[in-house]
Amino acid sequence: CWVCLGCCVHEWLKNCDRLDLHNKSLEYLLTSVRVCGKHFSTKMFSSPENNRLLPTAVPTEFGE
Repeated sequence: CWVCLGCCVHEWLKNCDRLDLHNKSLEYLLTSVRVCGKHFSTKMFSSPENNRLLPTAVPTEFGE
């Protein structure tokens, strides 16, 4: 659902420290903004190749 998807997207923005994108439309965020796979722990992937995220994946890896 769009409401749930919106909540997930904004959680991603918060984790990525990109609150400057908070006012962008959901359509813009889904089509124009990407997060590098390096920001996801291995348990967030559904494939051994680490190229498919689980539906519940959230970026949490932000080393200094």
